[in-house]
Amino acid sequence: MNHHDSAATPLTRPFLLMLACACGIAVSNLYYSQPLLEQIRVNLNVSAGSAGLVSTCTQVGYTLGLLFLVLLGDALHRRKLIVGLMVIEALFLAGAALAPSLGWLQFASLGIGIATVSAQVIVPLVAQLSEPKTRGQNVGTVMSGLLLGILLARVVAGAVGGTWGWRALFWFACGLSLLLALVLHHALPDMAPTAQLRFRDLIRSLWGLIKEEPRLRESALVGGLIFASFMVFWTSLSFHLEGPPFSYSTQTVGLFGFVGAAGALAAPFAGKSSDARGPRAVIGFSTALTALSFVLFWVFGFNVWGIIVGVLLMDAGVQATHISNQARILALRPEARSRLNTVYMVAYFTGGSLGSLSSSIAWSRSGWQGVCLAGLLFSSGAFVVHGAYARRQ
Repeated sequence: MNHHDSAATPLTRPFLLMLACACGIAVSNLYYSQPLLEQIRVNLNVSAGSAGLVSTCTQVGYTLGLLFLVLLGDALHRRKLIVGLMVIEALFLAGAALAPSLGWLQFASLGIGIATVSAQVIVPLVAQLSEPKTRGQNVGTVMSGLLLGILLARVVAGAVGGTWGWRALFWFACGLSLLLALVLHHALPDMAPTAQLRFRDLIRSLWGLIKEEPRLRESALVGGLIFASFMVFWTSLSFHLEGPPFSYSTQTVGLFGFVGAAGALAAPFAGKSSDARGPRAVIGFSTALTALSFVLFWVFGFNVWGIIVGVLLMDAGVQATHISNQARILALRPEARSRLNTVYMVAYFTGGSLGSLSSSIAWSRSGWQGVCLAGLLFSSGAFVVHGAYARRQ
């Protein structure tokens, strides 16, 4: 990186916290529809399966955006790209609020997912503006904003959508995105692109990075497996808590998002220890911690305290693994940070989709025990892959 860039825009604490909020607000758009699918189903008079596709369209859009848009952060002015994506996101959110039919809503949701990747363009920007000794901690701070956005989106959606309806929620999100675009347009530094490549060459260079960087391959595999275990748990949790012996209401189940958020607050500490002790030590510990949480879910999963303690350990383990992975890969090649992040995040969310799918199968075949086993297999897999690479180096 050219040094005067980072000197021109010091990463002050308020600026860093603003970027963390921006990431959280951007990514929350992915999860707003989930608690409101029942409302959407009734309002548009469709089946539960068709309404569920709204949420699927958003996730598919996000994966497409990760693959084809995040890497543009290396070749375009990042400020223009981030602000542009947020304006496009606001337009699709307005489209969702006005959707006359389910097809329209699904199309708008696909667009919302694609444009939401602005958050993943902000992360490499923070890495670029950071001094090497605080890079992990700064990435951790921004990522904790992202994680709080994921976990608290459900709470916000329940409050706004539950009071004024699902269309009001999309209008609210649209206004928030436009406000954010305006703030970032003034606050972000205008930095020169780090690579002069055409789109086709950017896409082609991804494969080169995968072949040449063993650390990127390891982080992508470990990240994908650990996020799969996370999604295994969260996908089936509501079925488990709404059935016997708990029989909790949907509102009560939603409050477990707060427990997850407490675990997610471990992210900056993980980044700090990753800077101090090196990411490898942190990843070994945190993948083992995640596997341990699934043993707890298995043994104490029919006791509410067993689940709360397990969620705290699991979320802390998953976040610490993720932050250390990102700090590692963003240190590999300064000129290719957005592309490195592309490879890693595509693997990460592919793992997440695989986890959701495995969770549904495990739950229908063998209930809670099956879910715990699936989560244990994914998290132990991450630990084993990490150990195998550690021995090889």
